Amino acid sequence: MSATETPQWFKDLSKYDTPTICNAIELFDVRPRNTGYMNESIKACFPKMPPMVGFALTSTFRSMAAPRGGDVLSGGVPCYGTYRCADDKYMAVGALEGKFWAVCCQVLGHPEWIGRQWDPALRGELEALFASRRRDDWAALFAPADCCVTPVLALEESLENAQLAARGMVLEVDGLRQFAPPLKVSEHPFTIRQAAPKAGEHNEAILRAAGYSVEQIERLVASGALG
Repeated sequence: MSATETPQWFKDLSKYDTPTICNAIELFDVRPRNTGYMNESIKACFPKMPPMVGFALTSTFRSMAAPRGGDVLSGGVPCYGTYRCADDKYMAVGALEGKFWAVCCQVLGHPEWIGRQWDPALRGELEALFASRRRDDWAALFAPADCCVTPVLALEESLENAQLAARGMVLEVDGLRQFAPPLKVSEHPFTIRQAAPKAGEHNEAILRAAGYSVEQIERLVASGALG
């Protein structure tokens, strides 16, 4: 607070209503006249209330995203990230809650790490530990534990996932595997009424509907234009 900004200064200002103060400020012409502090659209909803005076604080903030690995959800802390294993596959650790992190450390055989949940320096030690075994070995070790540590699966592996199979999420018709809707209605099980068409299966029907003659279609087929 400067020499002029004293408690008495604010007390003196509080004697005047806000419109009067705003009109006085406009005399300094600190902005274009067509964008003043007050105009006819400003109404005093509570005219009997005293004005509020005090300090105005201007602040700035950065909206730029942190670089990869620079924040909690992109690998900046040891309890949330992916770790390469000995077979170049990965394990995912998502133990943000303290109870999950504590179990994770117990399974890893390092209970002394529990207090280092947010220590970025621990990531290197975790990386070295996970790199000492194959992914499936780690997955088997963590399978009975409830601590948000799971293997990162390839798409083909995910189709064999036991939970997806139990929910009937993967269906196969005529050799084509596809996902079923995730929302299940007990009295209306999802079924595939007909298989998806094979590539080019309906070429001839579509071309005939478009007005092509049999001879024209045969020439297109012979030229390889239809694949």
